[in-house]
Amino acid sequence: MDDFDHLDLIHKNGEKTSHYKVMLREENARHKYENLLVLNHADGVNYCREHFDNGTLLTIQSAQESALLIDWLFYKMKIPGKVWLGLGRITKTATLSHYYNRGTTSNSAHLFLWDDDSCVAEFSNWNKCEPNNAGGNENCAEMLPTFYPYPVGCDVAPVVGKWNDVVCDSNIKNVVVCKKFA
Repeated sequence: MDDFDHLDLIHKNGEKTSHYKVMLREENARHKYENLLVLNHADGVNYCREHFDNGTLLTIQSAQESALLIDWLFYKMKIPGKVWLGLGRITKTATLSHYYNRGTTSNSAHLFLWDDDSCVAEFSNWNKCEPNNAGGNENCAEMLPTFYPYPVGCDVAPVVGKWNDVVCDSNIKNVVVCKKFA
């Protein structure tokens, strides 16, 4: 197994806090882009639960964690494709109540929760003009490897690792990175 297909986040006290793994189609194969596991969002969520000890798609809680993951995924592993985030738009009233009961107030159109439901997505790294909920149904999120085309009037400089909201469609397939807490 390639040493770069997994990453452990270690707390300053020396304890492992999180474990990340880029999922490959063949576990023993050397890492190549063609071997990355690329699935639709729902299949990615299920894959992480079933094959990574109840893990989730990639979740990011801080700017420091984001920088570490961007460096690892896009510069060390050189992943050229989009990566699913375990982040979803709040669309149900019950979930909104849960969010507001935590003392958070914001425009509900821009409220997202991490897939493990334990953390409100307070840290974000949205690209300019995102999340825009184009078409009214962009309820999933992805991390972008490079510049992504935006509508006129939305001048965006190419920045690796920015986020985009996207339709949770079975035809959209991105790289699957799973995370579990240690």
